[in-house]
Amino acid sequence: GFARTTIDQTYFNHMWSRLEGTFYFPLPPDASLSRLAMYVGPKLMEGGMAERDYARQVFETIKHRQLDPALLEWVDGSTFKMRVFPLEPRQEKRIILSYTQKLDISYGRSHYRFPAGHNMKVVDDWSVNLRVNDGRGLLWDSPSHTLQAKTEGRDLVLTAEEKLSCLDKDVVLFLNDDSVAKADSQSALLSATQHENAHYLMLRWRPDLPTEKTRQRRDWVFLFECSADLDPLLART
Repeated sequence: GFARTTIDQTYFNHMWSRLEGTFYFPLPPDASLSRLAMYVGPKLMEGGMAERDYARQVFETIKHRQLDPALLEWVDGSTFKMRVFPLEPRQEKRIILSYTQKLDISYGRSHYRFPAGHNMKVVDDWSVNLRVNDGRGLLWDSPSHTLQAKTEGRDLVLTAEEKLSCLDKDVVLFLNDDSVAKADSQSALLSATQHENAHYLMLRWRPDLPTEKTRQRRDWVFLFECSADLDPLLART
């Protein structure tokens, strides 16, 4: 029910001068950032969390010392801005960003979307690797990209790669678990939890409603009793 996404991007400064790079990352609205890392030479440096004003001060201090800082800030909505210095002339800069999100799931059908749009006209090399834990045997489809499927143990692995790719659309993947869908149509699913001394109960039931060739009126009545003060026998009835 959750997806962990890692963005691994390498940029090349085609100029003959040192630059500061500004990158914008549109994340899903419900995403939670979990990692920011950057390669400084051959060494991978992990980032940490800090208060905004203090983080900016540290960034400028390190920048003036001609070292390699990166600063990731929330802009608005679900957009984050990252400043990276320096982008050395005629050299690459590799950045890693990870986030976690809850997937939309309904009746055994999961929906995953990665915002892959880019303002660069052409990207030299692009690839995607989607691993579904315990996903062997799941039905899947991607209306956005042509993916190659294989199994590794109990996992489902979907991959694609392109040369001189134009990133003008999101990566979209649907996963379908028929066993869950069939269970939903044959029985009710119950779930209970307790939070702050309150008890919560969830009931989900997908009725089997056969379609008729001709339209006809059908009335449905839903009765929910929550007073909890009925006689036990009457309550069960």
